[in-house]
Amino acid sequence: MNGKGVIFSFTALMLLLAVLGLSRLGNEMESMQMQLAAQENAAKEASEKFDAINSAAIALEREGNAKAVQERSLPFDYSVDGNALSLEYTLPLSGGRINSFFDAVSVYRAFVSDRNYANAFDGLRVDVNAAKNSAWGGTDTNISFIVQPFCLEARIFDLNFALEKQKCSAETFSAGKVKRIDMNILVGAGDDFNAVSCVFNGSAACPQNAFDSMNSLPYFSLNINDSNCGSCYLAGKKIVSMHFNPAQENSVAISCSGATCISKPLNLAIGELIRETYSGQTASIRQRIEFRERIDGFEFNDFNYSVRANDFNLLVKNRD
Repeated sequence: MNGKGVIFSFTALMLLLAVLGLSRLGNEMESMQMQLAAQENAAKEASEKFDAINSAAIALEREGNAKAVQERSLPFDYSVDGNALSLEYTLPLSGGRINSFFDAVSVYRAFVSDRNYANAFDGLRVDVNAAKNSAWGGTDTNISFIVQPFCLEARIFDLNFALEKQKCSAETFSAGKVKRIDMNILVGAGDDFNAVSCVFNGSAACPQNAFDSMNSLPYFSLNINDSNCGSCYLAGKKIVSMHFNPAQENSVAISCSGATCISKPLNLAIGELIRETYSGQTASIRQRIEFRERIDGFEFNDFNYSVRANDFNLLVKNRD
């Protein structure tokens, strides 16, 4: 073989190797693209499942059929309108409605984390840590909700109700974010309330002051309705209203004074929280909390979950 033949053979060999290398590189790139596409699809599916669980178990809807369905299992009725949250419930709260709420949470937790059913078709693993009462092997008796972005906690405890400050990942609640709180209480037909006592801003008095838009302090108003209570006598004591200093201990007590009283006191503690405690006959509560900014969301606070795509080690979760 002469020199030209050797050079030609070597060149052909190099070209062949180059073609084979490019083919292998092309196959590797195609494989990488397929892996990336599969990973992107897994991430999308995990994100969609995460959002679906959030909508079903955490975020409380503002309107429509979804809201109506959610309210059936809640211990209270609610509405969110712009800057305002309205709540309706009875004190003491209904133990039956609270148990029904725990039932709904536990049933959904079991369904969404069942690896033999809910996750059989998508390959995603869901882990849930949610509040459980004794009927479901837990010890929880309290229920917590959060008003975002203010980080105000609406908490049910011992069949009573409270609005309390909470520390969230971004901030801690401040009472300065509340513009006004308007509360209506319908006392029970079998009560015999005859006294209302108050402490506001260090003074033992029950004021009846109008809302002042120039006052930066939050405003509280209470209207007591005893129209169905034949044994109650609250003439001149049914309205309490004023701007209050949340740094002080403010309070309202609706009670009965006398040797033959049957009603137990209904107490309101008002400051950086509103705590309502009552162990007597049923009283109906309606309150509207108006904030200085728009409400982003009203959420169940005791449902922690994660969605994992094991094949790609992808994990999304609602809390750290």
